[in-house]
Amino acid sequence: MFGGLMLLSFSLVLVAFAGIHLWNCFDKGVATAYGHAYPRAENPGAFWVSATCSLLAVLIGLALSFVALGGLLGAF
Repeated sequence: MFGGLMLLSFSLVLVAFAGIHLWNCFDKGVATAYGHAYPRAENPGAFWVSATCSLLAVLIGLALSFVALGGLLGAF
């Protein structure tokens, strides 16, 4: 039970942070990674790689959240 709750909380935190980063990428047009800023107009390759990684983190976090929630509810 405790492990399921921890997995659910960690995955929701992952979704929150990756979602905020993804929102900032498209809102400001600048992606950040490893302390560097990558503007969409100046370096589109690095921008899209960072945005894609954020999107994948959101999707993986959501999948983990659903699995943990299903395990907690006894569906699996």
